[in-house]
Amino acid sequence: MSFISHFTYRFCKHSLFRAAVIIGFTALSVTLFFYFSAVKVRPPVLTGIYPAVGEPGEVITIMGKNFGTTKGTDAFVEIAGGKLSSSAYITWTDTLIRAVLPYNVEDGLVYVQTKHGRSEAEIFANKQTLPLPVNHNPKTSLPFIDSIDKKAISIGDLLILRGGNFGNLRGSSRVFFTAGCADGTKEKPLISCSEFDADYHFWSDTELHIRIPDGADSGYVYVETDYGKSNGMEYALLPGAVTKTYKDLRTYSVKLSADISDARAEADTTLTLFIPVPRLTSTQRNVQIIASNPEPSISGYMNTFVHRINLNEIAGKKSTFSHTFVVGVHGLYTAVDETKVKACSENTKKIYAAYLKSNSLIPSDNHSVRDLASSIVKKEKNPYKQAKLLYEWVIRNIRIQNRVLSAESDISNILRLKKADAYEAAILYTALLRACDIPALTDSGILVDSDMQSRNHWWCEFYLEGAGWIPADPALGAGLEYKSFQRQDSPADFYFGSLDAQHITFSRGWNNIKPANITGKKVYRPKSYALQSIWEETTAGTVKYSSYWQDAAVTGVY
Repeated sequence: MSFISHFTYRFCKHSLFRAAVIIGFTALSVTLFFYFSAVKVRPPVLTGIYPAVGEPGEVITIMGKNFGTTKGTDAFVEIAGGKLSSSAYITWTDTLIRAVLPYNVEDGLVYVQTKHGRSEAEIFANKQTLPLPVNHNPKTSLPFIDSIDKKAISIGDLLILRGGNFGNLRGSSRVFFTAGCADGTKEKPLISCSEFDADYHFWSDTELHIRIPDGADSGYVYVETDYGKSNGMEYALLPGAVTKTYKDLRTYSVKLSADISDARAEADTTLTLFIPVPRLTSTQRNVQIIASNPEPSISGYMNTFVHRINLNEIAGKKSTFSHTFVVGVHGLYTAVDETKVKACSENTKKIYAAYLKSNSLIPSDNHSVRDLASSIVKKEKNPYKQAKLLYEWVIRNIRIQNRVLSAESDISNILRLKKADAYEAAILYTALLRACDIPALTDSGILVDSDMQSRNHWWCEFYLEGAGWIPADPALGAGLEYKSFQRQDSPADFYFGSLDAQHITFSRGWNNIKPANITGKKVYRPKSYALQSIWEETTAGTVKYSSYWQDAAVTGVY
């Protein structure tokens, strides 16, 4: 008799055996149910935050696991008892959350909450509220590097530095690398790790984890703290698919100003101005403020200078708020070996998840955009070749308007009418890139003609694995009228992958400014030299005021 037959016979004939089997099966089912439920329901685990000491407007990175692959409606980050608003989140993955610290962030505990529970806490401190540090002896406080974990590196690689006196908190400390430059300078310039690219991963007094910044070249890596600069440790940049050359350095004096007049308000009514600051990038490495009138209330909040004004105090008079910067800009020239280009890794896609998503500015999930992108690239899988095919389609099929149109056009209208200004061409190209799963940005700034006249302008960047950001200017490539310092024989070819030193960058992608007052009235300036959500904000009680923002003006070229 087989086992099954024997089991069936006993199950049918013996009531005790039958009861034991049923009880055993029930117990097993319950055990398995609770086991798999416990496996599935996993509360979030917090393993670290960076920076642990930060300022409003900085991006905080929260590391751990079980956060969920997407942010659900019942998931959030809490800092000092306050939940971050939904617009604060840049990236949310199962192991990594990146969010912008709010205007009113306080010292306190950081938690991650999901529908499966609440994490353990990490401590965060607002740098602006910390007491001044005690004096240190530079002889015993200078940072030093003992070793780095690899000597041959590529752009975007994670590098581990071991040594001492780095400080338990990063604060204003930075890591510098030798920068690419072909201007014939005797001493090679330096470029620091980028906050924008989330190059700082981990910081302790004896060990740093950082990513190789875009714009680095073979040379030395240094750590600089408030007490001085460390010794340099040599490394070599591996040859890759893309060779970048930075040259034709030009230095500009740029003035920004806004006038406020005809103000009338009730008591204690506040007007807040957010004045953009030129960005630090691989081509724009030196930005210095040389004059502010008056001094800003807050410097460096989300890449802006913030002025807070009591409207009653300026009633009946005109007030001007101005800043003058000196900005050094390199031209970027690239040479690409298409056969060596790699698709972005999953880790890179996580880091740049915000630049793959569709949003109100870049509607890359629009059906017309996705269908068009698919029809252009067809079966091509190489991201560089895809980007080039998309660029060539835009400059051949979209008629570029030499003047900037006042209204923001819907992307469907751009595709229907087959015409666009520089802003719309950059938005369209960025959307097509993201529709092909290529991290991409729309940059905003000013374009400086050879006669020193400047105008608002927009262009693009896309990210290649191991190479960093690659520029493209579809408007100039399509023939936008422009007086360049150096004539390009083929603008269509040059402005895909290269960029002259006449582009001054104020924003990279959409700068979603967090409001100072949730209920305040906010003013947005479309198609300006910076892509930011708020330029002006007033509290309740404002009767009226007039504002006039002058275009960014170049007052000198050196």
